[in-house]
Amino acid sequence: MNFSDDIQHDSSTIISGKLDLTILLPILITFISIVMTIAITSNFYVIYAIIKYHSLHKASSYLIANLAVSDLLTATIVLPPMVYSAIQGRPLFDDIFCQISAYINYIIFGASLNATMTITMDRCIAVFWPFRYFRMTTNAKTTFMITTTWLFPSIVALLPLLSLQQYGLGRYRFTNNTFYCGIDLDDYQENHLFNLISAASILNSIVVVTIAYALIFRVAYKKWAESYYCSLDFHKYKRNTSLFKTIRTTALIVGTNIICWLPAVIRVLIYTIYPPNTVQNKVDIA
Repeated sequence: MNFSDDIQHDSSTIISGKLDLTILLPILITFISIVMTIAITSNFYVIYAIIKYHSLHKASSYLIANLAVSDLLTATIVLPPMVYSAIQGRPLFDDIFCQISAYINYIIFGASLNATMTITMDRCIAVFWPFRYFRMTTNAKTTFMITTTWLFPSIVALLPLLSLQQYGLGRYRFTNNTFYCGIDLDDYQENHLFNLISAASILNSIVVVTIAYALIFRVAYKKWAESYYCSLDFHKYKRNTSLFKTIRTTALIVGTNIICWLPAVIRVLIYTIYPPNTVQNKVDIA
């Protein structure tokens, strides 16, 4: 293949890439807009219902409301700048505000993941120690759990703001392949330790939640079966049935959230184990 053939091949590749982007961009924007609409509507309704109905003023409902708040913030703070950047092909913020935006985004992401952990812990207590549940889930303890879901990611998300990227602790920047300000997975040298910390945290949460709910369903089903087949106590059967339905509902909520995290953790793990040789799509904003 001669030089002219190389130029023709490169030109066709560029044109093909533009055509692919032209086709995929409207689909991406439409998909994100639908997700935003559903997330805002559903999570706002959850928060409204918990505030309005007195019967929902309990620890388990507050923990679900905490998850709803983090998901609502994702839809209203994280996704709109991403849609703007996808349409305009450039970041919405300058470098300083880009880093602030990335910091807030990672706090919201971490809080969402931690909220699933607190809901799982609450269901574990309800199943394994039902007679001590109300003593172990006081308002003060619930407030502490909700506070920690936001405090820990706030501390970890500070690392890329400390200018320690030479040690692999990350640097926030706008990336063209994700259309938002955050950690560039292609830049292994600057971000490998931060990526490792993030992947380990997400993977640990997914494993713990999965194992915990497997045990919860096993114990809850055993209690329900015993009350159904071996007991004439209708109130006990009704109580265990209600518990089983509650666990099934929260498992659906938590499971959906965990499934949404799987692509992220898989991608981070792949980039951490098999780091790229080149840095692409990196944009430093003046």
